[in-house]
Amino acid sequence: MDDRLLTAWEDWERARPRDERALTRAAFHRLLTGQATGLAVLSAALGLPDATVAETVRSMVVQGLATADGERVTGVGGLSVVAAPHALTWNGRSYWTWCALDAIGIAAAIGGTVVVHSRTEPAGEAVQLTFEDGMWMDPDPQLGIRLTEPQVARPLCGGT
Repeated sequence: MDDRLLTAWEDWERARPRDERALTRAAFHRLLTGQATGLAVLSAALGLPDATVAETVRSMVVQGLATADGERVTGVGGLSVVAAPHALTWNGRSYWTWCALDAIGIAAAIGGTVVVHSRTEPAGEAVQLTFEDGMWMDPDPQLGIRLTEPQVARPLCGGT
């Protein structure tokens, strides 16, 4: 990754409010169970008042950093339990991700066997990638991810 992009990402992450960072981590881990996460569960896990968690989630949804269905967080940190552009299967469960980079990064990070289902751009051909303990099995040298300059005003959960 270009050093400028990495530095920009690290700066952005450090500038995020502590409650957002903590909520992202807690919700992400709970989404890995395959279920949306209730705000009360997050409040208890974080030791924060319900109102604080509800406001943090609302703010993150407005910023495009999370998705929610009423009182449940359905997506955060690129991982979603509702349909999104890219899918992955892990431990017999289906998940979705907001972008191809999320799909590959999450597949590489969570370990075990992960199968990513995506499509190429612009042709839309189906692609399946298998990861074993973070390693891409049988990599295809024709596949790659093209990163564009970050668009600050664009929600991350909008799909790419």
